[in-house]
Amino acid sequence: MPFTAPHLVNNLDNVSITISMTSCTEETRRTETIHRGNHKLRKMGLKLRPVGQNPKVDAVKHAAFRAYLDVRARRLGKDPLIPDWAMTY
Repeated sequence: MPFTAPHLVNNLDNVSITISMTSCTEETRRTETIHRGNHKLRKMGLKLRPVGQNPKVDAVKHAAFRAYLDVRARRLGKDPLIPDWAMTY
């Protein structure tokens, strides 16, 4: 189950034990970056198409938001290749 595909297990009164091993690829990182960018832009009131609907638009959004994240990370003294959610503090 990829980390970008949430799921729910309903097992009534039984016990469930899960082990997850996440693998990030360039494509999953790219998709996650576009989702993060869309989220920021929607908070500003913009209406955007979902990720994957237009590959050319996705490429522009990815390049722009990746550049923003890189500049922000460098200003904060962080590694721009490691997203905030993956950092251990």
